[in-house]
Amino acid sequence: MKFIKNTTEEDMVATFLKAEINSPRWGSSILKLLQINGADREIIDNPNLINEKENKLRAKILSDFKGYGKDDLLFKSFPKNMKWKRVELNKGDLQKVEYINYDYWTKLSGGSGLAVDAVKNIKKGVEVFNESNEQFWKLAEYINNGGKFTEIILICHNTEELVLLEGHVRLTSYLLAKNKPDLLEVIIGYPS
Repeated sequence: MKFIKNTTEEDMVATFLKAEINSPRWGSSILKLLQINGADREIIDNPNLINEKENKLRAKILSDFKGYGKDDLLFKSFPKNMKWKRVELNKGDLQKVEYINYDYWTKLSGGSGLAVDAVKNIKKGVEVFNESNEQFWKLAEYINNGGKFTEIILICHNTEELVLLEGHVRLTSYLLAKNKPDLLEVIIGYPS
């Protein structure tokens, strides 16, 4: 793991929304929340992290979307005080990344919770809950062709345990890709 720089919670929120707004599964929900709040997509696509009004609006959208700051949904029991860093993970680091405790990801990883085990199962053709693995293969091909994606977000509960907060499909596809960069820039939160 190579430290790049310290960052802010506002950066994490903006990055989370930037990734999810392009998701086929979640994008329409975020667009609807932008519309309800009278905001333009621009505050997510090109966030101004020094604009307090934008930061508060993005935090509200993530709160309504995933329970951020409300101790609800994805952010249930989420630590209140986090220190955020941008780092590069190498192949060895990525071998240890775990999914959140969610039945789809647990089953896809064969019960281990490790993203690398899910990739092994995808390569074997294992599908979970009748969900196609096509999304992983498509994104892996995008990465093979030089495509890049928004940084994934992880939580480090101790010096070794890295758990995905956001970016499960993208990380799985990255691990599946053959022509990927050796280092992957991510955002990691450390409870303080």
